[in-house]
Amino acid sequence: MAKPALTEKTLLTLAEAEELFTISRAKVRQYIKANPDCGLAMFYGKRVLLIRPIFAEFIKDHPELRRRDYVEHSR
Repeated sequence: MAKPALTEKTLLTLAEAEELFTISRAKVRQYIKANPDCGLAMFYGKRVLLIRPIFAEFIKDHPELRRRDYVEHSR
C-alpha cells in the first residue's frame, strides 16, 4: 500500500509540515506551546499533529514561521 501524498493527509507531524510548508519546526512548536488553544494542532501523547487544512490557511498570515531559506514560488 502506497503512502498518501502530504497534500492529501488531514493530520501532519511537524516533520511532514516542515517538508510541505517549508517551516521551522522549532518556531511552530514554540508558537503552539505559547498558544495551546490556537486550534492548529492536536496532541497524541507528546506528539504534535498539525491539522493541515487549518494550518495551510494560518501559515499564509504568519510568514515568520517559515524558514529563512524559504523562497515563494508563484503558482
